[in-house]
Amino acid sequence: MRALAGRGLLALPGREAAFRESTTDALRYADLLGARQVNCLAGNRLPDMDLQAQLDCLAANLTWATPILERHDLRLNIEPLSEP
Repeated sequence: MRALAGRGLLALPGREAAFRESTTDALRYADLLGARQVNCLAGNRLPDMDLQAQLDCLAANLTWATPILERHDLRLNIEPLSEP
């Protein structure tokens, strides 16, 4: 599963802490560079993982990130992926 993290953390159950850490890093870079948008990879559909678990993880991560992004006046671009 570690290799899959390179394809996105937004919907990767068990990697929520890594998503939060990478989001915090992205906010620092965005503030430093004056960016108004940040990109986020949703991640691939994992065949050995329940789809609802991935969707729940995605929703929980977005719920966590939304107020932080709003405070920084940033737009989040979500990039969906579909193939491993």
